Amino acid sequence: MIRTSIYIVLLFLGFNSYAQSPTVAISKDSIDVFEQGADEITLKKSKQLVENEIQAIFWKSFLTKFEADFAKDKQYAKMLSTNVDTWEMALFDARRNQNKFLKEYPDLAKFSPEFKQFIENHIRWNYWHYLVAYPIVRGNADTKGLKVIALPEILLEGLDPNKISNENALICEPYRDFLPYFVTYFN
Repeated sequence: MIRTSIYIVLLFLGFNSYAQSPTVAISKDSIDVFEQGADEITLKKSKQLVENEIQAIFWKSFLTKFEADFAKDKQYAKMLSTNVDTWEMALFDARRNQNKFLKEYPDLAKFSPEFKQFIENHIRWNYWHYLVAYPIVRGNADTKGLKVIALPEILLEGLDPNKISNENALICEPYRDFLPYFVTYFN
């Protein structure tokens, strides 16, 4: 069901009418992916990952320490006043700091593999979400412009196409946020 939802949404997003509104949806399934995050089972999985006390402590600490890195409204506002190189360097530094925090966490060895993957997906897709969103957000802010300015190719070299179609990453909000911008940008 989720895979079908992604393909329906991606097919839908291929049409130009999407570029101005990231909340447009054509079916209940696509609404689930973008407004609610996924079906209830998938969302329950993400909640279960932080029920473990050690993982819950890390998650709370991680979200507190990196709150600004995941605050969409603030990040979208910053995009409008930052050039692309400075923007990417800030995203790169934030991702590096998040990965360092994870790798140096004293109880890292006690994390379940699923929880560790959950955190790694948050870090990875948060970076790509804001990088690919940059030209779209800026393009939408310019009501006179009819084009989206391309990102320098070198910035997109690390975007692994094999990792983009990742049903397991749907439990991560940054991945769900990344998908519409990815499709819009590459369309």
